[in-house]
Amino acid sequence: DNYKSLFKQISEVLKEKGTFVFSITHPCFSVPTTITVRIPKDSQRNEDKIRMVKNYFEKRPTLVQWNPDSVQLLYFQRTIGDYINALQKVNMVITEMSEP
Repeated sequence: DNYKSLFKQISEVLKEKGTFVFSITHPCFSVPTTITVRIPKDSQRNEDKIRMVKNYFEKRPTLVQWNPDSVQLLYFQRTIGDYINALQKVNMVITEMSEP
């Protein structure tokens, strides 16, 4: 997987005690097979939204089109655990993780 190779290369060139900062879209919000539902159904409050995710752990490329006017892109689903494990495997230490 390219992201594992990328993390390995970064760990090799990063200075001792150096900092590597990166950002990803949370997999729960980018999986092509998500459905947003409101409970109760007629609610307009954002707090009543529930995101249902299908195939979160399935690792295969998928063609996605984020909106009707955009081109299709090849999307590679990864879990948060995939990223954390890949970083640990190359001896990187996570000192902070934030989710807005």
